[in-house]
Amino acid sequence: MQTQQNEDVVNKTVDNKLSNSENVNEKDVKKAVDKINKLMEDTPTHLKYEVYGKFKDIMVSIVDNNTNKVIQEIPPKSIVDMVDKLCELAGIFLDKKV
Repeated sequence: MQTQQNEDVVNKTVDNKLSNSENVNEKDVKKAVDKINKLMEDTPTHLKYEVYGKFKDIMVSIVDNNTNKVIQEIPPKSIVDMVDKLCELAGIFLDKKV
């Protein structure tokens, strides 16, 4: 139950940040993750972020403190990989037409 509440807080925070700013940079994400981690000190989870994919997308993960297992990713790596692949395919199609 606590983990679900943590996920909801993280999702709302990330959604608010993204809706308030078109350009989210790594420095802002690091600051937000640090703040949330301080609030979540008494919980069994913490946040981490990474720059991932061909377009250098910033991903935030909720991680279990005990097992170090990723509970949820925002956005999921599979989605980032799919977008990267679709853009790559679109580029191939455009290159062939020219």
